[in-house]
Amino acid sequence: MTDNPNTISPLYSQDAEESLMGAVFIDPQLVHQLAGFLVPTDFYFLQNQFIYEACINLVQRGEDVDIVSVEFELRAFKHAEVDRGHLIYLATNFATALHAMTYARIVKHFAVRRMGIGKLQKIHHELSSEDLDVNEALTQAQQILNEAFQSVRVSTVRTQAEVVSDYYDHVMDIQAGNGQPRLKTGIVDLDHKLGGGFGHKWFVVVSAPSGGGKTTLMMQVAINVAQQGGKVMVISREMSDEELEARIITQKSGLSSGEQQSKMDEKQLRRFVNASGNVAGLPIFYDCTAATMTQIKASVLRTHQAHGLSLVVIDYIQIVDPSDCNGYNREQEVAYISRMCKMLSAELGVTVIAGSQQNDNGKVRESRAIRNDADLLLQIDSNEEDPAEQGSKMIFFDKFRHGPDKSNVEGGGVRLYYDPNLLYFGDLVRKNLNG
Repeated sequence: MTDNPNTISPLYSQDAEESLMGAVFIDPQLVHQLAGFLVPTDFYFLQNQFIYEACINLVQRGEDVDIVSVEFELRAFKHAEVDRGHLIYLATNFATALHAMTYARIVKHFAVRRMGIGKLQKIHHELSSEDLDVNEALTQAQQILNEAFQSVRVSTVRTQAEVVSDYYDHVMDIQAGNGQPRLKTGIVDLDHKLGGGFGHKWFVVVSAPSGGGKTTLMMQVAINVAQQGGKVMVISREMSDEELEARIITQKSGLSSGEQQSKMDEKQLRRFVNASGNVAGLPIFYDCTAATMTQIKASVLRTHQAHGLSLVVIDYIQIVDPSDCNGYNREQEVAYISRMCKMLSAELGVTVIAGSQQNDNGKVRESRAIRNDADLLLQIDSNEEDPAEQGSKMIFFDKFRHGPDKSNVEGGGVRLYYDPNLLYFGDLVRKNLNG
C-alpha cells in the first residue's frame, strides 16, 4: 500500500481504516453518518482516502456502492494509486458493519494527533522567528491552536434522544444540588429577579450613559464571583489595572479614590491596609493591553486554559479596537465585536459580561446587534431628573432571553441603592432599613 506522503510521524491504525471501509461497502448509508465526522484526509493511507471520497460521491448521487462503481469513480478522478486487489479486499473481506463508528473514532483519533503535530511544528516556526515580538508571536500561535480546535470539531447534529437524555441529567443534577451554579451578583434583589444570578454561558450586556455605573456594576459582580471561588478575567480598554484595583479597594474600604491618593489618617490607613489584604488573594486576572477582539480572545483563551475561568468582563464594547474589521462601517464594526463576545461565551462555556454605552434615547449605541446577541441586557437608568430618586438607580431588563422581557418595575427591572462616591450598588430596602 502507498503511505500518505508527508513528514508527520506515522500515527495510524491500518486495521481500523480497512475495517471502516469494509463496513461502508456492506452498508453504504453509513456515509451519511460519517460525513459530518470524518473527511477523506483523515485516512493515513492514500488508497483509503480516495476510496472513501469515491464512496461519498456515489452515495450523494444516489448510486450503488460496489467494486465496479467505485473503480469507475476512481478512474474518473485519475486515482491510479489505488490497487484493484486492495479494493476487492475491502469489498469482500469483512462480514459486518456493526462497529463502524468505533473504527471511525479510531481513524479520527490518529488524524487529530497527526494534525496536532503539524500545528505544533508551525507554532515552533512562529516562535522561532526573530521578526515578530513575543506578544505577536504568541497571538499567532494561539490563532494556530484555534484553527486546530476548529478543524477537529465533529458533527454538531444530535438526536432527540441524546438531547433529552442530557437535559434530563442536567435537571436531575439541579434537583440534587449538583447543577452548574448561577453566578451571583451579590445584590440580593437583583439575583432574585434573575432567578439566582447570571446563568452559565450567558452573554450579558450592561449599558449606561457615560459615568452611569456600568463599570461599577460589572466590577462588583466580578468581585463577588471571585469571592465565591470563581476565576474571573477583566479586559479593560478604558482603565488601567491599577485604576480598577482602586475601585475594588473603594468598595471594600469605603475610601474614595481621592482619599486613597491623598494623605490618610491612621484609621483610614488601617482600612486601606485591611481591604488590600482581603482582596489580594482573589482569583481575578487583568489584561488592559489587549486591543482587538483577536488579541482579547487569545488572551482569554490562554488564561482559561491555565486557570479555568467562570466569568469574563469586557469594558467596554464601543472602545474595543476595530482593526480586525477592515472595510466595515462603524455599525458593522460594533456588531462584529458584539458577536465575538457572544461566541466567546459559547466556545469557552463561561459567562461574559460586556459594558456598552447608551445613546441619548437610553438604547445601546451604534449597533442593534448588541441587543440581538445579548442573553440579558441590563439598562442602568440615571434617574437624575427626579429628586425623589436620588441615591438610587433603576436597572431595567431591556432584554431577558431567560425571563421577563418588559421594561417595568415589577416584571422587568429592579431599583437599587447606588453610591457614586463609594462605587457601590446595593439593595435599596435593606440599605434604608440599616440606615
